[in-house]
Amino acid sequence: MNHRPITPPVHDMGIYKHYFDLIASGRKTTEIRVNDASRRKIKPGSLIRFRCQGPV
Repeated sequence: MNHRPITPPVHDMGIYKHYFDLIASGRKTTEIRVNDASRRKIKPGSLIRFRCQGPV
């Protein structure tokens, strides 16, 4: 029997570069978003991948 590791779902979110840099440096440790339909799909164990967008 083959056991594959379970891959958690990944959710992509855009974020302005300024805030992305703060998160990457560890100076910003939380990100708050409106609980709209796309955010309700995020469950414990999900991964969130932030992507730079907007003004640089």
